Amino acid sequence: MGKIYNPDFNVTEFSNIKNESGSNGFVLTVKQRVQKTNAIGITSKPGRCGGACAHKDIAFEFASWVSVEFKLYLIRKFQRRKDEELKQLGRDIKRNLVPLLINKLNQKLRGHYNYFGVVGNISALHIVYSHVIKLLYKWLSRRSQKKSFTWDKLKNLLSMIQLSKLIIE
Repeated sequence: MGKIYNPDFNVTEFSNIKNESGSNGFVLTVKQRVQKTNAIGITSKPGRCGGACAHKDIAFEFASWVSVEFKLYLIRKFQRRKDEELKQLGRDIKRNLVPLLINKLNQKLRGHYNYFGVVGNISALHIVYSHVIKLLYKWLSRRSQKKSFTWDKLKNLLSMIQLSKLIIE
């Protein structure tokens, strides 16, 4: 993991530290860790106003290791953000940002076709495509209380904006 952000990270020394860490007499200061492993993102200052200062990723990992409650808090916060993103996508649909919706659907359909596109699975992929069309109609018709969006309008929209279709080679 250290090599991702720090090419000079000493992985062998880190492995030695990790192996020794289980013993009762093991002591490692931040300064020793930085010197032995060439770690970046964490510093130690001695003295009256000193202390350890770490990058937020390192601090979060340490805090989640120390406190299970904090780890659960982080997970909930992340899930809440993802839920907000989905709600925002729904709001964008209601605000008539249809090209954004079509772009997202195309990404999802291409990924689905690439993953499940194997011999003998064509009929299931066609069912998925028709289900996506029905959901698109449902989403677009929910933008107002009137029944102003019809299947004919959806067909016209799909003829203007290309939705990813299954291509068999």
